[in-house]
Amino acid sequence: MLDNFEWHHGYTPRFGRVAVDHDGQECRFKPSARYLGSVARQRRLLPPPR
Repeated sequence: MLDNFEWHHGYTPRFGRVAVDHDGQECRFKPSARYLGSVARQRRLLPPPR
């Protein structure tokens, strides 16, 4: 879920759903987390047709 420490690369890879600011000790949701939340609420894997 969170960007975390990787033993080989340190904090460089940022692949979590929640971005972590290690200096400011703050977290924020990434667009992918918001998308997955909407998928869960709609109970659909794809956005509804437009």
